[in-house]
Amino acid sequence: MRVAGGSEKGRRLKGAVTSNTRATTERVRAAIFNILDPNLYQGGRVLDLFSGTGSLGIEALSHGADWVDFVEWDRRQSAVITSNLESTGLTAKAKVHRLDVFQALQTLPGNYDLALMDPPYKMGNLDNLMEQVSARPV
Repeated sequence: MRVAGGSEKGRRLKGAVTSNTRATTERVRAAIFNILDPNLYQGGRVLDLFSGTGSLGIEALSHGADWVDFVEWDRRQSAVITSNLESTGLTAKAKVHRLDVFQALQTLPGNYDLALMDPPYKMGNLDNLMEQVSARPV
């Protein structure tokens, strides 16, 4: 798996280490950042929920975001995100929070310019999640 674009394009990223985590593919990440208006996040703060490998948030940093808060509950996947940040040299622009997403939405301070999330396929309660994400100040 590699960073799809931006300043870190082509850098290798570690993949998922747990069977219930699947990384957002390079093709999907490239499509997302080709569609998004860069003015939404360049120089701004990004929230990456259900971070998994950190690939979405790292893509945002590679495309010019100033800061990303990564939220991942699984300890092993959080370690993968930290490793991927180190290998891309982006550690100083991010923090990995080992929290439940709903807890993170209630406790993380500050506003975000962009929220990214790729929740598990079988996750229920998505309506409630979307309401909570939408209710955060931007």
